[in-house]
Amino acid sequence: MMSKLICLANSRKNNDRCIAGIEISTGKWVRPVTRLDDGRIPVNMSQINGRLIQPLDIVDIPLSDTGNGYEYENRLILRGSWKHIGRVSPMDVVCYCDDEIIHSHCHDWLNAIPYSYISSLPRHQRRTLQIVKVDGFKTWCNNYGKWKGEIPLEGGNSLAWS
Repeated sequence: MMSKLICLANSRKNNDRCIAGIEISTGKWVRPVTRLDDGRIPVNMSQINGRLIQPLDIVDIPLSDTGNGYEYENRLILRGSWKHIGRVSPMDVVCYCDDEIIHSHCHDWLNAIPYSYISSLPRHQRRTLQIVKVDGFKTWCNNYGKWKGEIPLEGGNSLAWS
């Protein structure tokens, strides 16, 4: 079954790619995955006509209804051609923003939601991707040349990472 996605992430994963985006028909996050142990997508698969898929591209990808891994967003890539349909503007994705950061009350999780926590949830609640609209965001470089970031949260707390 073909799925139209707005690509919102295309990052490196073990010398290959990890792609994620919003499925236009449902408004839900989707992470296309392969049958490889970590689900990564070979670089040549993540290109359309020799061009790497970019954030804000609209792409049509053959996907199953489910995928491997514990995340609800994972959908297995099926055989078939990928198509570049067009692009959206950043303002076009604002309607997909969440009001609250996933599990923002757990500040010690930093870069990822722990497997032990997410596997304890019913499958349909195992969300690990989101886009949020924030009122503030700051970055800085520490004394060791490492970049840090912070998003202020309600109640005077913040979500920070390095």
